[in-house]
Amino acid sequence: MIFNEKSCQLLKSMRIAPKEYSNLLQGQHGEDAEIFNSLVEQFFGLSLEELSTIRFNNFVKEYNVLDDSLIFNQLYDLFNYLRLFREGGVFKLFKGRQAEWKGPQIRINESDVPAWNFRKLKEPIIIYRGMSNAEYASGNFGQSWSVNQQVAQRFAKETYSDDNPGIVVKACINIESVLYYDSQDYEEEVIVKDASEFKAEIIE
Repeated sequence: MIFNEKSCQLLKSMRIAPKEYSNLLQGQHGEDAEIFNSLVEQFFGLSLEELSTIRFNNFVKEYNVLDDSLIFNQLYDLFNYLRLFREGGVFKLFKGRQAEWKGPQIRINESDVPAWNFRKLKEPIIIYRGMSNAEYASGNFGQSWSVNQQVAQRFAKETYSDDNPGIVVKACINIESVLYYDSQDYEEEVIVKDASEFKAEIIE
């Protein structure tokens, strides 16, 4: 585990699983992955104004991180996670992070979302998600779906490369599986509850 007890608690407050994230980073970077703990320790308590790109660039320079490397990109994505979290908490982080970022998975729950009107959704609820073949094979789906198939198609096309194309998956769920929905959201996103069990099929 690369994260100390304090960093683990900080990551958990962001709805990041420290052990899962640590295993991923250690598998990719070995001992060099400890820099991620340093980033969390040094940046988590800063204000939004203090979380500047200049400060981040000074940090990676201090550790001699090359700016065209995988570890640089992952550090920068974690830095942006911290900025979003400082700006608006877990919900802002979940909604604001980008699909192409190489940051850890976020798993939110009912305490993290605003109140919403469940009457805006009518059962049966058909939802779509653009994802990788690996995600589909794992059965461990992300929480972000959409009632708009075209949104899922865009994610599948823009997030994944031609060498590893994305797929569009369709599922039918009931209202009990929905954590949050905003009918005014331009992506028509449906956030499903963590660990929801439902069948999904590849449609393209």
